[in-house]
Amino acid sequence: MREWIEISTPHLFGREREYLINCIETNYISSIGPLISKFEDKISQNVGLDSGCTTTTSSGTTALHLALIVAGVKDGDIVLTSDYTFIATANAISHARALPWLIDIEECSLTIDCNLLRETLIKETKIVNGNCIHMKTSRRVSAILPVYTLGHPPNLEILNQISKEFKIPLVSDAAAAIGSKYKSEDIGDYSLITCFSFNGNKSITSGGGGAICSKNKDLINKAKHIASTAKIGSSYNHDMIGYNYRMTNVQAAIGLGQIENIKTIIQKKREISELYDSSFNDVCGIKKIPECSWGLSSKWLSGFILNEDSDIEPEFIIRELNKNKIRVKEFWKPIHLQTPYIDSLQSNLSFSTKIWKRIIILPSYININNDDQKYVIEIIKKIFK
Repeated sequence: MREWIEISTPHLFGREREYLINCIETNYISSIGPLISKFEDKISQNVGLDSGCTTTTSSGTTALHLALIVAGVKDGDIVLTSDYTFIATANAISHARALPWLIDIEECSLTIDCNLLRETLIKETKIVNGNCIHMKTSRRVSAILPVYTLGHPPNLEILNQISKEFKIPLVSDAAAAIGSKYKSEDIGDYSLITCFSFNGNKSITSGGGGAICSKNKDLINKAKHIASTAKIGSSYNHDMIGYNYRMTNVQAAIGLGQIENIKTIIQKKREISELYDSSFNDVCGIKKIPECSWGLSSKWLSGFILNEDSDIEPEFIIRELNKNKIRVKEFWKPIHLQTPYIDSLQSNLSFSTKIWKRIIILPSYININNDDQKYVIEIIKKIFK
């Protein structure tokens, strides 16, 4: 009897077991332990930064929350972000007691539309005493938070130009993008802060956890301090409101075993994507998920986009795949359609509104065998016959 083929599952094939046993034998199972700093250094190395430029956290969401705080986001501020993303992006803005300003995505990358972002800022903001102010609400715009959609980088050079022009720090949500490149270069140096997630469904997992990366070590040290309840020294003295957002040594053990094999993992992810793309070239009614000339996606998840004029409904595709034990469901729902954010500030969101249901995500875990992936492809082709 055929087993279910999942979308994304962890695959532990390196030294994870060895490192976990080390945690138990040394009794370093909590938020102190040597593997945390080793994992942090490996992350820095893999995004093109020096040692000491990364601090790990308990999740990708807590990484984003801390990043916004240390970037200077204050109560009542506005943070610009992509409308098409997992809700954790918007939630992190809310956790920082700020308001999301939702910007549409562009067709060529599914990342934030930089031209629309600039046009929106020109029309709706002004610079007052070195701050970007939203004219209608008089609120400060204190960060731009672009998302690396499915592991694909946004146009970082243009975003940096916008950041400087409008005096707004750039904080990147690269949750699923470790291993991606921008113009063949590592991504860690392009934003003031870049955040990653190591949730169980990510390419590199620590079971749960996240990371904040920045070449500005003062920001990293501040984030580390706040994540450790803002405790001073060994006494119970705290100099500000802090959080218990630390990663454990056990999580770092898994993450370290994973990241040591990052090249193999990203290569396999790209092979999975390439097989889907090449197999669907002759399937009428669908197109591949785009990859722009400036970016090399980490290919966290693969799939296809259903054409607008297709007679086949997305819901039918999902039902047929599930009927054949391929576990597919609707993917991200745009933030402006989510109950907590319906009344958020927003640009024209016509593209994210019309495309989100047409993005079909397929099984993309790195140990999917060739037969299972070919079975998925066969079922897709039958649907479109």
